[in-house]
Amino acid sequence: MENNSTGDFYCRANNYPAGFWIYGVICPIISAFTLIFNMLVIVVFLKRKMRSPTSALLIGLAVSDILAANVINISFVYVHGFLDVTKPLPYPMCIIYNVTAKLAPSFHTTSVWITTALGIQRFIIVAFPMQGPRFCSIRTSTVIIVSTYVLSFLMYIPSFLQRRFDPVTILDESGNEITVCNCTRGHEILQMNKLQNVLRSVFGQLVPCAILFLTTLLLSRKLKLETKRILQLHKHENTETERRDFRQIRRTSQMIIVLVSIFLFVEIPNGIVFALFVFYPELLESNIEQIQILSIVLNLLVFIIYLINFWIYVTLSRQFRRELKLLCGRKLCGYREKINIGMSTTFTSIPMT
Repeated sequence: MENNSTGDFYCRANNYPAGFWIYGVICPIISAFTLIFNMLVIVVFLKRKMRSPTSALLIGLAVSDILAANVINISFVYVHGFLDVTKPLPYPMCIIYNVTAKLAPSFHTTSVWITTALGIQRFIIVAFPMQGPRFCSIRTSTVIIVSTYVLSFLMYIPSFLQRRFDPVTILDESGNEITVCNCTRGHEILQMNKLQNVLRSVFGQLVPCAILFLTTLLLSRKLKLETKRILQLHKHENTETERRDFRQIRRTSQMIIVLVSIFLFVEIPNGIVFALFVFYPELLESNIEQIQILSIVLNLLVFIIYLINFWIYVTLSRQFRRELKLLCGRKLCGYREKINIGMSTTFTSIPMT
């Protein structure tokens, strides 16, 4: 659908290399597991004993990851899995394909900024232990989440308005009439789209990645300094409570550092490639096939990141593991009770002779 020409043309899907396997098979499977695992994340962090400013942001991140990974599958599975992408898209599938293709990066931008907020929040809590907890409240986290969702959507509004879709009846190869989309885009809309891409590149990728990289370095350094300070200060004192509180802050901060580092490992190359596409399009025109392959690999890694956060929590958070075990244990016990009740009802309902 990314046609940079003006005027009228038939709407077609992007013809990605291995598009069937990537967007018709692999990504839908990853998205399904992302939905399941992130729903578990949301349920666990919504528990009263797990609620905190950090867990509130992690819930917002889980929701945006679910939406970014799954909303695009509404059309991509059908288009890349069952249709011939070299032919015009049928009407109104062309509209659905276009909308979902724009919604997905909008939700991904939300994930980017919530992750950035996580890094900033942890640095404030560690660097300013007295003032930080007062500033980084659950209410503040909620305001950040809502604002991020709204601003990300507003930033992508021009992309939703860049085309007009009109149904057109044509003859297919067999001579049958089919209804396809005629896409119309003027020069002014094309300029608006370029501006939107610049905003997306700068404020949706480059700026948050730079902020996140800086805060992660500062957070790692501050954690090392605070660990040495706490150990030296209370080396001969019996202040186990303060040590335990700091250990909890340190473990949570280390978990966020791992999450952010893996995120940056994927997002920085993704941001660089998109920036080249926006600011130096002539460099990509001669290497379009290689760029498409690189984009597919980076997009696939983004899908994997949506899935991997759950395993970071499981691996690095003892409290999350404990609550997850309790949750799954209750569900399993309830399931067993239903089976036992069903079996008991079945057995006792048989008349005895």
